[in-house]
Amino acid sequence: MENKNIGILMISPLSCVIAICKGQQMNVIKNMSAMLPSQRLNRRCERQRKHYDKKLLEYMKECSVMASRLFLIHDLDKIILCGPADTKNVIHDNRFLHDGLHDIETEIVDTCYDRMAGLRHII
Repeated sequence: MENKNIGILMISPLSCVIAICKGQQMNVIKNMSAMLPSQRLNRRCERQRKHYDKKLLEYMKECSVMASRLFLIHDLDKIILCGPADTKNVIHDNRFLHDGLHDIETEIVDTCYDRMAGLRHII
């Protein structure tokens, strides 16, 4: 990862990990589980599906705000949005990160894992 300062947001519907990589040293700043209702919903339960989707969107916004606060206090050269699900793309496409971070090079990476295993996959 060279000697760049990189902010990493590893996000999935199950968890969120925020880390800062400075050169070869990685510091995990936040590691939290999503407290979302079960994703295994009956397809006929449209109301439950909408509730789940709403909670997932709120969770993605919350993680983005937390990551933005942490990323803004570091002099980042790059931001990596990663994870096994589509949540990273939703965050990027909807510009959930702080406006001050949009000029920083952003890379979107699909991983096979989430949490710490996914983070190790990135490094």
